[in-house]
Amino acid sequence: MIDEETRSKLAIWCAILRQSWRVIFGLIVPIILSPLLYDLNNKLNMGAYVLALMVLYWMFEPINLYITALIPVALFPLLEIATTEEISQNYMKAANMMFFAGLMMGISLEHCNLHHRISLKVIIWFGSSIPLLLAGVMIATMFLSMWINNTATTAMMIPIVDDILHELALMNKDDIEQRTTEDAEQLSNKKDGDEDKKLDTSSKRLKNLRKAFLLSIAYSANIGGTATLIGTGTNLVFQDVFYNDYKIDISFASWFFYAFPSAFLTIIAAWLLLYLLYARSSKNITDTQQASQCIRQSARMKYSDLGPMTFHEYGVLTFFIILVALWFSRKPEIITGWAELISSNPHNIKDATPAILITVLLFLIPANFHQFYASNGNASSKIQRLLCWNVVKTKMSWGVIILLGGGFALAYGTEKSGLSSWFSDQLRQVRLDPIVTMVVLAILSGFITEMASNVATANVILPVVSKLAIQMNINPLRFLIPVTICISFAFMFPVSTPPNAIVFEYLKMNISDMIKPGILMNVMAITIQLISINTLGVWIFDLKHFPEWAITPSPANQTLSINIPSIV
Repeated sequence: MIDEETRSKLAIWCAILRQSWRVIFGLIVPIILSPLLYDLNNKLNMGAYVLALMVLYWMFEPINLYITALIPVALFPLLEIATTEEISQNYMKAANMMFFAGLMMGISLEHCNLHHRISLKVIIWFGSSIPLLLAGVMIATMFLSMWINNTATTAMMIPIVDDILHELALMNKDDIEQRTTEDAEQLSNKKDGDEDKKLDTSSKRLKNLRKAFLLSIAYSANIGGTATLIGTGTNLVFQDVFYNDYKIDISFASWFFYAFPSAFLTIIAAWLLLYLLYARSSKNITDTQQASQCIRQSARMKYSDLGPMTFHEYGVLTFFIILVALWFSRKPEIITGWAELISSNPHNIKDATPAILITVLLFLIPANFHQFYASNGNASSKIQRLLCWNVVKTKMSWGVIILLGGGFALAYGTEKSGLSSWFSDQLRQVRLDPIVTMVVLAILSGFITEMASNVATANVILPVVSKLAIQMNINPLRFLIPVTICISFAFMFPVSTPPNAIVFEYLKMNISDMIKPGILMNVMAITIQLISINTLGVWIFDLKHFPEWAITPSPANQTLSINIPSIV
């Protein structure tokens, strides 16, 4: 029997351990992995040490994720795997610049409040019923997350949807009270608790409805990011890995023509899942027509509060449309692209170039012209532009850019050490059928990303997958594309991705409430992706044949040839 004093000491030590375990873990892990350093001439072991250290740090976070991403700059040169110059160049590659410019565009949409206008307009269009409203919220979230940081999209959509559901709850409460009063005589012979039962049942249905809508935001933000190259860092990791291995450029348009349809199918699956699990009983909450009127009225009021579109909003929207058009027309398949018209070597112009050009123009064009009159010629008054640095420095996700660069640096170091080739050799010995291998890789990547950063997971897995495909005489895209997209399918845990964490905290839900639908969503999303790559992917990227560029990668830049529909 433990006495009171011993129990008190144990409680104190447990409290200390809970507070300090990350520090202890961070100090012990490098020591535990140190046997890998016994032979400083073995570059394979050196690379394995850095990889294992960073993976464990990324999974358990004894230090910040973004600081972990800087470890390659310190360790790879010290272990003589690569020079400081070589490693440092990975932190601002073309893919990083593309992501940086994409974040700038997203910040400009937020700064002028255009994102609120888009989301509310979609809710007004789709607000004729609960199922359609759920679809509208998911479509709006998906569209915004294609261009805006997923975390910012989630944080912006939650209060809009929650306000609308609050109005619906108030309307439903009034409706129940009114019906209870009208039917008082008929209910007089029943128990006094009948009204409470009605309210409890209605409250449960409203909670389920709220859960459906808020989970739909997290799911749509994660799925929508897969539809464009700038939507999530993992897509840019794929672009970089593919270019490094094969000197082939995956353009914005090439990715979009495949990824957008598959993302849209996944959104439909997510809508169906959430509707069946949580929103199906909402039809009994209150009168459907009355509910739709309430939803639309609430959205219209919020939209009217925004006022008419300003010059600032029109300016940002115009540049946004121009940027998307430049991405699609840089080097299309069916006509001569603008890059081919202005350059003798159009492959040297990447998608980051027009993105940075538009970003510069956002900092140049005034937000409105009334300010020139208001200043009365005062030279000291600052002219407001479509985007300003004070906004960028507070809203820019600098850590994500470092994380992306750190992933590139880790991939570069593991490649130089020979670790990537070693991993692919080990996997090849398993000798699975190519289809089975694809399924295993998709499931494995979807599982790992639930516990680690998406960008980190992509940088560790994709170089290995690329080499494995070559060794199996399979078109690398057949493995790389589904694995890349499945890495973004993190639906089960709050720690998997920031949108999940935001919704989990906002709903105050149990972790099991996120895991149960998350497992089903993972299975559905991975299944859709495997079907898409073997149907749409085969047609667009000609995946049935082993390409020449995979046999003998050309030293010159190339752009991947794809089958684009004639309507484009």
